[in-house]
Amino acid sequence: NLGTSNGDDPERVARNHQIAATGLGLDPECMVRMSQKHGDVVATVSSRPADIPVADGLVTTTPGLGLLVRVADCVPVILADVEAGVVGVAHAGRPGLTAGIVASTVAGLRAAGADSLVAWLGPRVCGRCYEVPAQMRADVSAAVPSAWATTSWGTPAVDVGAGVASQLRDLGVDVIDLMDASDPSRW
Repeated sequence: NLGTSNGDDPERVARNHQIAATGLGLDPECMVRMSQKHGDVVATVSSRPADIPVADGLVTTTPGLGLLVRVADCVPVILADVEAGVVGVAHAGRPGLTAGIVASTVAGLRAAGADSLVAWLGPRVCGRCYEVPAQMRADVSAAVPSAWATTSWGTPAVDVGAGVASQLRDLGVDVIDLMDASDPSRW
């Protein structure tokens, strides 16, 4: 567990952050996390800030600075323009999808000098499983039509991953979906 919002022991979470950073070959003091709120706020960071930013996106141009995004059923998005040296992450859940976190994060990356972006979408709840009330599906789909889905048992659903991928492609970002149904070996 990398978050304290569920009441986990802060010392255990700090230890888990050290384990994660070390496993990625990073100095644990160079990991930046955010207090995620399901909105569209993006923080641009050049070092680990004294206070944890309240945001759902992070952007940096600082080599060796790790950006942490935490999810359960939401979509973790990692974005990079390797040649420009700009990277970012976004926490895209249903509320963030409709609030515009994807566009805000891409705008932050481009403001930092990114031009040719690639995004990787990580594991999350799928549209065949994310059952929601019919009105919620209608509301989300009014903002992001590609998020319209139906569960495998025939009830209303939202496909946040499809919505995120669609928004990224509309912004000219190449998308690699690690849950691409056409390639089950990626799951």
